[in-house]
Order: sequence, then C-alpha cells, then structure tokens
Amino acid sequence: MKIKNIEFLIIPYNVLKDNSLSENEKKVLSNVIGVVNQGGTFKFHNSWIADYLGCHKNSVSRIISSLKNKGLVNVEIKTNPETKQVISRVLTLTDRGINTYVNRGITNDVDRGINSSVKYNKITTNNINNKTTKFDEWWELYGKKVGRKDALKKWLKIDEALYGAIFNHTRKYIKTKPEVQYRLNPTTYINGEHWNDEVLETKEVNEQKIIDINQEKVKQKEEEYRDYVRRNRENSASPEQVRDILSRFKRR
Repeated sequence: MKIKNIEFLIIPYNVLKDNSLSENEKKVLSNVIGVVNQGGTFKFHNSWIADYLGCHKNSVSRIISSLKNKGLVNVEIKTNPETKQVISRVLTLTDRGINTYVNRGITNDVDRGINSSVKYNKITTNNINNKTTKFDEWWELYGKKVGRKDALKKWLKIDEALYGAIFNHTRKYIKTKPEVQYRLNPTTYINGEHWNDEVLETKEVNEQKIIDINQEKVKQKEEEYRDYVRRNRENSASPEQVRDILSRFKRR
C-alpha cells in the first residue's frame, strides 16, 4: 500500500486520544492499523511518508523510530544481498500495538464512528431534503421568483416548527400585495422574519372579505331551500295517491 495514494484517513478514537503520540505518529500508526485491519501489508518508502506528512525524510525516520521504541511497530527492511540496496520497508504492529489499538476495541471504534457518521449524514440529508421540499412549496406560493439561491440558503436555517406560521402569514400577505412586483424579495422576507409582522389589510382585501362572506351566506340559503324542497317532496302525495283519495271521496 502506498501511503501517498491515500485520499482520506480514519484515526481510531483511542489513537486520537493517546497523548503519548505526536500528531504525525498518530497519522502513521493509523495508516498501519487500517491496513492491518484489512489484512494487508504496509509497505513504504520514507519519501512517500514525507510527502504525505509534508515533512523531511529525516523526520520520518525519527517518527518510525519513536513508534518502534514505544513498542508499537516493527520495521522490516529487505535489501538486495549483493548491492545492499533497500528493496522495501514494511511496518507491522507489535503484539503490544495489536492489543492496545486492535483487540481493545479499535474495530468497534471505527465501526461506531462510521455508523454514527452515516446515520448523522443520513439524518442531515433527509432533513435538508424535507426543508428544500417545503421551500419549493413556499416559493410557488410566494410567487416573486427572484434570488432563489440566497432565499433557499436562509430558509435552511429556519426551524421547521415555524413553517405553519410562515405559510399562514404568506397567504395573508400576498393577498395584500396582489401585484407581485410590490412584494418583498423572498430573501428579504425570510431574513427579516417578516412572518412575525402584522398583516395590514387593504380596502380591497376588506371588500373581498365582505363579498366572500355574502357569497357564503347565499350558498347556505340555497342549500337550506333545496333541503326544504326535498323534504316537502318526500312528504307530498303522488298523483296516483291523489286520484285514489278523490275517487274514494266521490263514492261516499
């Protein structure tokens, strides 16, 4: 495994909290642990680690020596028998390293960290999706479609418990501003929390309310009349019944 190709690093919790290790020692040790947990072999060159840590190769030698002196890793160096040139370097965990960071809950720490992160990300993603859906509904209701990106950014910071109040106020507010161009910009409305403002109804709105009330009364009266006619029809005699009654009366 080439450490220079690593795109991210999981540092186990008990490594992170080990104050006896320097930051760079934690990084190198975490890489070794990660490879061991996957059943791999940690092969390296000092230049790779130096490039990864952003330090000099001499510093890498000191880091590895420190980990070795603390009894956490073993260093295996393979050389060419003839030229004595180093072919490869391998870092392995000692028994102490395994017992300290692997057998004593490292897997659980890693799993817990990953699972918690996934769960958190899932909740966060779902939450954002829900908020975005509500924003889309409000956006269509509000009608003034300018500055969507900034408005959405502000909307995502709003407590979902306020959505009811926002929608109720918006419905009233847009009635007072039937001409879209005179409404506040969406970002201004959200940023200023204008759903807390009193809605001052215009003369036109009041007149429309009166019309709506009168129309509702008319509908109610019409329904009452239809019900009255229906009841009377049910209680009225049919033509056949009327003829039968008349014929009986005549026979008398």
